[in-house]
Amino acid sequence: MSLKTNIKEEFVRSPVTVIFTVVGVVVAALALLLAWLQYAGQPVAVASNTKALEQSVELHLSNLFVVISYFFASTFSIASLIRLLERRHSFAAAVLSIPAAVLASFISLVVFRLVPPKAPTASALDVAQDIMFWGTLVVFVAVNGRSVAIDIVTSAASPNPPNSSTPNPDGLGVLAVLGLTLAIWGGLVSAGLSKLVQLFFA
Repeated sequence: MSLKTNIKEEFVRSPVTVIFTVVGVVVAALALLLAWLQYAGQPVAVASNTKALEQSVELHLSNLFVVISYFFASTFSIASLIRLLERRHSFAAAVLSIPAAVLASFISLVVFRLVPPKAPTASALDVAQDIMFWGTLVVFVAVNGRSVAIDIVTSAASPNPPNSSTPNPDGLGVLAVLGLTLAIWGGLVSAGLSKLVQLFFA
């Protein structure tokens, strides 16, 4: 099955996801273009939270747009590629989604380090790491979570053999499996991101 056919089938199955993915990438590209054309190299003074009337912090809008646009472009694109792979190779897609999510969030963090919106501090870098992780988690779950949930619910709802004494799980059991799957996946992504940060940024 060609990539064009996969894209058509994906649009028929979940048009909202495809539309939001394309719109997200387009908006990210436009934000990057806007950063280069309008705000390139121009710092903007904004009030600090601690001393609003006495201090100001230079915020580079061009750098902020670059970080935001790259994050959305990379996460939506990689999550969409994993979704297309899942149509033909579900197990490979599930395994590759972990390093793909780690890569998307880590490279976004690298972009944040290369073009910081304001002077980076240790606490700011920790917060940025958390934001990259949770943002990547939300994007991947929004793009790929429905198909995974359907697979789990379908397998749980399949009838047992007549001679089997194992009852089918109820709704709470299915929710527990979904929550456990998300927790394991998120834990692996978080661990991978933390290891890369320790390796390159420590």
